[in-house]
Amino acid sequence: MVWDVSDKPTREELGAYSEAHLHIKVNRRGVFQCWRNGFRPPCECASCEQQFRTNDQQVMKAYTYAEFLPDNEAIVRARAMTTSIAKDWIYLRDQCQLNGNILLKRWKKKGKVGRTELLKDVEPDIYPYQFCDVRLCHEFVQLVKKESRHDGQSLWDPNVNEGHHRWPHRKTLLLPYINVESLAVEPIKLLHLLHNRTKYSPSLWATYDNSLLDKQWFLGAFTTTYNSGCLSFSGEDYGRWTVWDTQAAHGGSVVGFPRGILILESQQSLMRFLRGVVEKLLCGMIREDSTLQSNHFNKAMSQGSAARTVAKLQVAMHGDHLYILQTDPQYMRRYAAQILKGERDANLLQKHKNRSTALELMRAAARFWSWESILEETQKIEALYEKALNNTHPDFPFTVEYKASLGRLERLLWAESKWRETCIENVLPHRSGFSKDYKFEWFQDDESASCIQMRVDLGTTAVSNFFGDRLEFCLRTLIQDPWQNPELQELVEFQDHSVRRFEPSAIFGILDEHLGDCHRKGLKDELSRLDDVLYQFYTDLSAIHQMTAMLRLHQLTFPKLVLKDTKNVPTGKAWRYLNKEYYQHIEPRRKNLDHNHRWVDTVKLTNREEPAHKITADERLGSLFETFIKTPVPKGNRFAQTWLDQSEAEQAALDGFWEGMRERHRSTLTRLEFGSEDIESDLKALSAASTPEHVLEIKRRREEILATIAARAAEQAAKKNRKADRTALQTYWGEDKKQSFELLPPMTKPKTRGIHDGFVPESNSPPEPEKPQSRITVAVNKRALSVFKAMFPGNNPEDRSKAVDWDTFVHAMAEEGVGFIARHSAGGSAYTFEPNEKSLWFGKGAISFHKPHTEHVIDAVTVMAHGKRMRKWFGWSEETFVLKK
Repeated sequence: MVWDVSDKPTREELGAYSEAHLHIKVNRRGVFQCWRNGFRPPCECASCEQQFRTNDQQVMKAYTYAEFLPDNEAIVRARAMTTSIAKDWIYLRDQCQLNGNILLKRWKKKGKVGRTELLKDVEPDIYPYQFCDVRLCHEFVQLVKKESRHDGQSLWDPNVNEGHHRWPHRKTLLLPYINVESLAVEPIKLLHLLHNRTKYSPSLWATYDNSLLDKQWFLGAFTTTYNSGCLSFSGEDYGRWTVWDTQAAHGGSVVGFPRGILILESQQSLMRFLRGVVEKLLCGMIREDSTLQSNHFNKAMSQGSAARTVAKLQVAMHGDHLYILQTDPQYMRRYAAQILKGERDANLLQKHKNRSTALELMRAAARFWSWESILEETQKIEALYEKALNNTHPDFPFTVEYKASLGRLERLLWAESKWRETCIENVLPHRSGFSKDYKFEWFQDDESASCIQMRVDLGTTAVSNFFGDRLEFCLRTLIQDPWQNPELQELVEFQDHSVRRFEPSAIFGILDEHLGDCHRKGLKDELSRLDDVLYQFYTDLSAIHQMTAMLRLHQLTFPKLVLKDTKNVPTGKAWRYLNKEYYQHIEPRRKNLDHNHRWVDTVKLTNREEPAHKITADERLGSLFETFIKTPVPKGNRFAQTWLDQSEAEQAALDGFWEGMRERHRSTLTRLEFGSEDIESDLKALSAASTPEHVLEIKRRREEILATIAARAAEQAAKKNRKADRTALQTYWGEDKKQSFELLPPMTKPKTRGIHDGFVPESNSPPEPEKPQSRITVAVNKRALSVFKAMFPGNNPEDRSKAVDWDTFVHAMAEEGVGFIARHSAGGSAYTFEPNEKSLWFGKGAISFHKPHTEHVIDAVTVMAHGKRMRKWFGWSEETFVLKK
C-alpha cells in the first residue's frame, strides 16, 4: 500500500480504512520518497510487538501491511480457514485409524525417487532442501555482496532487507519442516508428522506453530493483513474472532489478528499438504461419513512440570558428577586431563595450567548450583499450577501470578544460557579441533595469563561456514547468535548481518544430523573435533534451550522481560546469584593494554576481589591441584600395604584440594555478602568426601584390604610351615594329621541404607536414594552380566579395566527384569533411563547418562562411575546380578 512520490492521496482515501489508520511519510537519505498507509497498533508493549507492527517499523516496506480487513471480512476469513482446517483434520484422523498400515507400507515402498515425485505432485513449489532458514540467509548475504559497490555502499533499494527478500518463500517459512530432502530421504518423518498432527487437535498445536513464526515475523518475511481484533485458539473457541481485549492478549488467551491469521494459514497449509499426500497414497479410498467431534485433548502434564523433570535430571546428573570428582581420584584425573587438552596445554605455563584447571572445576560446581536454582524456580511454578489447576490448561488463560512466574523462569534461563555461552566462547578456539583456525599471542606473568586471538580467515562468516565447515557453523552459531531477547535488538539496515538469529532447536537439529552422518561414513577425524569437554558443554546448553522451548510452547504469548523486571524479586537463590554477579566474579582476570600500554582489567565489578588476594588464592588452589596430580597413582597388587598407602595418600591429596575449593568458595560468597544459608547450601556440594557415608565406605574398604592382607599372610605362613614340616627329619611314626587353616572372610559392617552423598536434597532428585530392606537379585544373560561386572568390578582386576560399548550398555540396562529403557529426552548427549512396569525398580525414578562421543564406547573409569550412581540411587551392587541358567 504505497503511493508513488507523484501521487496526491486525498483526505477521503487516507481516512477510508479505520480510525487506526495513519499515513507515513518516508524519507531516504534525507530525500522524500513516498507515502505509506500505516495502522496504529492497539497496544505498543513489548509483548504486542509480536502481534502488530509498530509505527516505526512500518517505515520499512517489509513491515507495512499489505491488506486491511474490516471486522466482518476478518470474521469470514477466519471462519473459512478454521472450517477448512477442521475438515482436513477429521479426514486425516479417520484415514490414519482406518488405513494406517496401508499408508505406512505404501509410503515406505515408494523409495526415495517415488516419494520425491509424490511430494512434488502434491506441492509443486515444495522447498528441495532442509534448513531453509540458514540457506535463505546465505543467499541474502551473497546477494548483498553482489549488489554492493567496492566502497560498501548499496546500489539497490534500501527497502529491500532480508525479510523482503524472503517474501517469495512464504509457504516454506510457514512450514519450515516440509521439504523434499527431509521427507523423501527419511520416510519415518512424514509418518511421525501425520501421527502427531492427528493425535492432537490444531488448537493444541497453535502454540508450537506460533513459535515457528517468531524469527520470520521479526525479519518481516511475511506480507501481513491488518485488523484491530484478535483471534482465540482455546478449545471450542478455536479461530473465533473477537474485538481487541488488552487484558486477554497480555494473558496469552488471544492473539492479535495479524499474527493470529498467520497461525491459521500455516495450519491450513499443513492440513492441505498432508491430505494431498494421504489421498495420493490411498488412491481415492475416501471415507465420507465422519462427523465433527470435540477438539479437546488433554495433555499428560503441563509444560511447567515437564521443565521440572528436565531440571531434576540435570541436578542429579551434575550432582553425581561433582560427587565422584571428590571421591574417586581416577575419575578426577581423567576429567582434569581433558580440561586443557589442545592449544592451552601446549602454551600455558604449568602454574597457569593448574589455576585454569581449578577454575574449570569451580565452574563445574557452579553449573550444579545453577541447576539447583533453576529447579527451585520450576518447583514454584508447579506449586502455583497445583494451586490453580483448573485455570492452567492450555485452553484457558493463566493466572497473573502463574504467568509472571513462567516469565521469570524464562528470563532466568536466558541469563543462564548467556553465562554458558560466554564460557564456551572462551574455550572453543583453544580446543584441538578448532585452534588451527586462529592465531594466538600469549602474555603470561605471575598474576595472570592473557591471550589475544584472531581468526586466520577474517572473511569467513558463520553462514558461509554452513557449506564449508558445518560443525563449526553449528557450534559458533549456538554461542554467538543473539537470538535470545530479540526485543532488546534494534531493527537495523540490511548491511548488518550480525543480528540475524537462528532458532537453537534448528541448529541443534543440524548438529545432530551432521554427527550422525559422520558416524555412518566413519569420519572419525571430524567427530573427534567435538571432544568430550565441548560435548558436555553443549549438552548442558541444549538442556537450557529445551526448557526454554517447553515454556514457550505452554502459552501463545509471553511478555518479553528485561533484567530490571526481575532484579528486585525478593526470593530465590537464582536471583541472588544474578544480582550479585557471582558468575562474573569466579572468572579469571581479563586484561587488555590501555593507551599507555599498561595492562588493565577489562571488566569492572562491584565488590571485586583485591588483585593481590586473588593471585594468592589462585596460587594456593593451583598448588593444591599440582600436589594431587603429582601424588603417585597406586600400582601393583591392590591387596598389598604399599598399594593401600599410595591409595590413602592419593585420596588425602584429593581431599586437600577440595578443602581448598571450599575455602575459596566460602571466601567469594562472604565477600559478595551472601547469607549463611546460601553459603552452607553451596558448601555441601563441595563436602562429599567428609560425609559420614563416604568416610564409612573408605573405612570399610581399608578394613577389607587389611583383612585380606592378613589372611593371605597367614596362608603364606601356613604353606611355609607345611613345607618345613615335610623337609624336617621324621621323629613320629603315627597317623599324619594335617593342620587345617580356615580363611575367615573380612569383617565388614552390614549396610542398612544406600549411599547418600549428602548434598542432593531428596526433593531435588529424580529417584530417592535406595534404602534396601532385602537384597534384590536379577538373573541376566552372559553379555549383560559382563556389563554389570564392569560397573561393579569388586576385586577382579580384569573387570576394573574393561570398557563397554554404548549399545551393549543400553541393551544390558533394558534386559528382562532390569527394565531400564533409554530415551533421548534429557538434552544433548544425555539419555534418560527409566524403569518400565516389569522392572523391579519401577516407580523409583529415572537417571541420565551421557552417550560417549566419537567412538560410542564407555571407558572403564566412567563405567565404574555409572555403577556408583546406580548404587546411590537404586541400591545396585555386585551381588544384584547373577547369570541366567
